[in-house]
Amino acid sequence: MTEELVPRHLPMRQAKQNHLTVSIGSTRSNKSIKKIGRPFLNHFSENNGEHDEVYGLVISVTERHKVGMLGLGKTTLAEQIYNDQIVSYYFDIHGKCQAYSWRGELLLTLLNDVEPSDHTKKADDQLTKELRQVLLTKRFLILIDDVWDTKAWDYLHMCFQGIKNSSRIILTTRLSDVAQYAKCESNPYDLPLLRDDESWKLLQKKVFHEDNCQPELGDVGFKIAKSCGGLPLFIVLVAGVLKEKNNKEDLWKKVEDSLDALSIDRLEESMSIIGFSYMNLPLL
Repeated sequence: MTEELVPRHLPMRQAKQNHLTVSIGSTRSNKSIKKIGRPFLNHFSENNGEHDEVYGLVISVTERHKVGMLGLGKTTLAEQIYNDQIVSYYFDIHGKCQAYSWRGELLLTLLNDVEPSDHTKKADDQLTKELRQVLLTKRFLILIDDVWDTKAWDYLHMCFQGIKNSSRIILTTRLSDVAQYAKCESNPYDLPLLRDDESWKLLQKKVFHEDNCQPELGDVGFKIAKSCGGLPLFIVLVAGVLKEKNNKEDLWKKVEDSLDALSIDRLEESMSIIGFSYMNLPLL
């Protein structure tokens, strides 16, 4: 059994012409996380296929988490979908927050987004009540970014409990146990790393833009891209370093040697990305 998830600002006939048919579902406190898909590559490259996949998943009913380590593009992907003009047509109100905020700030940020007013002097319980009252009457899209522990979800789930109006929540987290905590209908989706060829394509785009890579830089450039471990954030940072090397092969090889000394296989080690970028800042 299916129903049309109709954009709020489009008539039914026009919505049907867009061929956006989804299964019937509901927004529940423990089943309200959206599966997004693999990293949003058209932010980094010319690949538009992932956009179609992600767009379809956002307007579908399947509800999952988006999980992955630092630098995979979780926030980039989530925010691009959240801000997408076509996606926004399907929802009356929008709200987003960083989950590392403490409870009052988290609720206040969301409430200010969906109902702008002066809520600063209100207690947490009052914020929760008012946010829930707004969400009960409107179809909403909410983005909760970078959830580090289960407390943030505990603080918010009471606002969504029992709401059945085809609303959507996008949640990003680096931690699989946090994703599992919400007990979704389907398993959380772990964002995969970029393949070596995708990494090299992204690196070239960030370094050379529309120009072609010089032949003598091809081999060392590919090795540098491969050393980035498939992390888009790392690749973008390394590209910034390479831009300062004036396309000199010997300087690129020094960058390659520096990367060989890094390990980004584990979450805590991925902060070496920032350290590498800092150590290679150009002198003013």
